[in-house]
Amino acid sequence: MKNEKKLSLGSKPKDPSSFIVEHDKKMQALREEELLPWEKSSVRPDIKRIVNLHVSEPMYLKLKFIADNTAYSMQEFIRECIENRLNDTVNQILSKTLVVTNLSKDEK
Repeated sequence: MKNEKKLSLGSKPKDPSSFIVEHDKKMQALREEELLPWEKSSVRPDIKRIVNLHVSEPMYLKLKFIADNTAYSMQEFIRECIENRLNDTVNQILSKTLVVTNLSKDEK
């Protein structure tokens, strides 16, 4: 009896499966921190966000002309143009970030 360790209230020995589950949750949280905001598991591509866009009258009339004379709606055309430009700009930013990060690591 003297050699028995007493457990304080609230500290229960954990079974291996609960330890593994807890470890997996911590590792997932660490991986989520390394992801870009749009890569996180909580982001849902089926949710559409509204962005107000102010354009000049000539630009609006050009969009309307495109919509009237192609299979695009104004929304589809704008969305496709923005998506292409977004991807290009993100890739450009990331390539600069990677170069700067690699240079800093080389200096150490």
